[in-house]
Formats: sequence, structure tokens, C-alpha cells
Amino acid sequence: MVAACLGFEAALSYEERLVAFTAAGVALWDTIESCERTGSLDSSILRPTVNNFPKLLGEHPTIRRICLNSGKAAEVWRRYAVPMLANDGINPDLLDVRALPSTSPANARMRLADLIEIWRPALDVVTVY
Repeated sequence: MVAACLGFEAALSYEERLVAFTAAGVALWDTIESCERTGSLDSSILRPTVNNFPKLLGEHPTIRRICLNSGKAAEVWRRYAVPMLANDGINPDLLDVRALPSTSPANARMRLADLIEIWRPALDVVTVY
């Protein structure tokens, strides 16, 4: 899905995909650092620990948009990351945060073409290859 949005071949090696992401100005990072879960569905996530967004944004001050890959990621962002940012003196309202549909195969209600149509504008498509 991301390859289609950013304009590179999905079959590229991991290293080549990283180069393509970087060239497009995109970073990929989990909202949740760790959690307990009983299955693969987002609904089975228990006791999440959010990643250190103040540190990420401090080390990469040009980040202006955060795309959240699922309703669960958006919920965790609102519940944990927003207060963490505010406590560190970072105004989360200055970020363009977008809650987007999950790209997981478990999201069977959406076709790949539908996901691409929604995600492409959020990623500000830059042709890489």
C-alpha cells in the first residue's frame, strides 16, 4: 500500500524501501512501544506503553504530520501521546495528525484500492522511482 502511495516497487529490498521512505520524507514508527495481547487484533491490545514521541519530535523537529494506522493507534495517540507531549511543553495541536484506516489484512472491509485512495493524500505523494 505504501509502495503504491509513494511510487516505488513493493518488491524492493528492505534497505531500498528505507531509502524510498526517506526520499519521500516519510518515517515509519509504531505508536505503541510494547503491550500485552492475546491475539493479533487491535482489540486484544492490553496495557500499551506508548513510544517516546517527545524524544522523536525533539530529534526530528521537521516532523509536521503524523498518520495513525488504525483506530487503535488513534486511541492510543489521544490517550497517551497527547498528554506526554503536553507535559513536555510540545503543543500537539501544532501537528497535523490524521487517523487513517488500518492497512492490516485484518481490515477486510477495505480493499487495497480504497486504502491507497485514502492514504495517498495523507502521505503527500512524492514519486521516488
